[in-house]
Amino acid sequence: MRTALAIFVCCLAAMSAAAMAEPHADLGRILAQVEAAYGGRDAITAIPGFRASGKILSLADGVNGRIRLIVDLGGRMRTEIDYPSRHEVRILSGRLAWNGDPQGQSSANAAMATSMRLQFHRVAAPFELVEASPGELELLEDGDDGLWRVSRQWSTDSSRTTYEIDPETGWIVRVRGEMAAGHEPLEFVSESADFRDIEGVMFPFRITTIISGQVASETIVDRVRVESEFRAVDFLPTGSAEDF
Repeated sequence: MRTALAIFVCCLAAMSAAAMAEPHADLGRILAQVEAAYGGRDAITAIPGFRASGKILSLADGVNGRIRLIVDLGGRMRTEIDYPSRHEVRILSGRLAWNGDPQGQSSANAAMATSMRLQFHRVAAPFELVEASPGELELLEDGDDGLWRVSRQWSTDSSRTTYEIDPETGWIVRVRGEMAAGHEPLEFVSESADFRDIEGVMFPFRITTIISGQVASETIVDRVRVESEFRAVDFLPTGSAEDF
């Protein structure tokens, strides 16, 4: 009887261990599919950064403009948006952040700096997700839309990024960034479409930005160029960055 009980307990323990390990196994398969969908680990990790430019429509005031991005995947990003009546410059360099206009930028406040980091995580989503360790990620329940959901907590500012992945293609079709803002969290969402191959890696050429449930802008990318070196001045509070 004791032998049978011991065997039963061991079986329960093994089943429990398997149940605990199963989400990590599922997560591993998801990450492998994302990796394959975007071009494979070698191609993805070979890219240190990129430049992108395109048209942007602000849905808040209905005006068209131009957007330029310089992205160093090591944690730096410069965003410039030119509208007919205003010009925006946002610079992220690790834990430092500035914002302003082409004539000059000042230190961003804590909320703005966090939103800029969340923008970086949305832009860099496939690169960061492929290189993340499973222990940094949490597999969430699938939504009604059938998308896989993988979440990551950022210790630097307690913000969170959730990657929503199409199980058929492996593409990250939606990225949610959430930051604390008073009693209610503030959510920034990027929805991606029109994926194209740039030097063996897939990039979205259509991006819809949604802030707190409201569509804020629509971006149509017209050019992406992989960048191997960056100028220090691109990530410092100075004048406008060079276009390409």
